[in-house]
Amino acid sequence: LSASLGLLQFAYKKYNLALENFRSALQIMDATRSTTAAHDAYSLTHGYLVTEWVGGGATLIHPVAKHTLYSEVTTNLAVAALYTCRLQEAVHVMESLIRRSPSEALTERSALNLCTLYELSGDAATATRKKRTLQLIAKRFFLHDIGPESFRL
Repeated sequence: LSASLGLLQFAYKKYNLALENFRSALQIMDATRSTTAAHDAYSLTHGYLVTEWVGGGATLIHPVAKHTLYSEVTTNLAVAALYTCRLQEAVHVMESLIRRSPSEALTERSALNLCTLYELSGDAATATRKKRTLQLIAKRFFLHDIGPESFRL
């Protein structure tokens, strides 16, 4: 709910409120993540469980979908931070997402977004070094579907 509210507030140009709602959504997801890690591992190998039904059985959330939602909310948080002139926070949020799970979070879109944030940060030499490091991370995790144009080198 906090993530959806954040999107609405962002659409109405209430960026500070959107930022707080995205933070709230991530805190809730982080709190529930530690209690459901073993359950999610079981679910990945044994399919869906009854306890994964949300809203009286209307929606089914699978662990892979949970990670996708986490990535989307984190990216939205970074964009809201950028719109509220918190560039370093936006960079930190995106880097934290990729550190958390590089093989799942590092996509063409996230690489392009992070590299753009690096360029906006100022120093061209530092930005180039960070972009090359990000490219090496992609190679290390065999993320060959991320094209070189995503790294803006």
